[in-house]
Amino acid sequence: MRVALADDSALFRSGLELLLRASGVQVTSQASSGDELMGNIVPDPPDAVILDLRMPPTYTGEGIETAAAIRAWDPGVGILVLSTYAEASYAGTLIDAVGHGVGYLLKDTVTDAQGLVAALGRIAAGETVIDPAVVRRLLQRRRTSGTIDTLNPREREVLSRMAEGRSN
Repeated sequence: MRVALADDSALFRSGLELLLRASGVQVTSQASSGDELMGNIVPDPPDAVILDLRMPPTYTGEGIETAAAIRAWDPGVGILVLSTYAEASYAGTLIDAVGHGVGYLLKDTVTDAQGLVAALGRIAAGETVIDPAVVRRLLQRRRTSGTIDTLNPREREVLSRMAEGRSN
């Protein structure tokens, strides 16, 4: 498998490259920003890319922006965002922007090279891989009850009629 890397931390990139190479993965390029990565991969597309979520110039969501640009340029490249942020909203935005062949894993929970390589293979094959901690956050957010959940059936009926413009 051929993989390109983008992370603003040179030490992390170099370590990840060594880990991947030792696992039989060919690392085609390294970059410190999304723009640099795009310049590297356009002439020689990899099977997958690994992106950091926050990179220069603004350190906000460049990883997701770069993922969307890669998907628009070549729908066949798998995209893995490795992040320190266990935010369900980031994962949701990434999936919305990219669709298929995408992953969102946490740097702190990727514990072995073979697991990372297996995830990259699944992503390159068009699957979606999301860190279990992020999935738990997504599910917890949906289970959280709101104020409306505390209303009894009659109160809900009155509120519904008021929403239709009727009097209480």
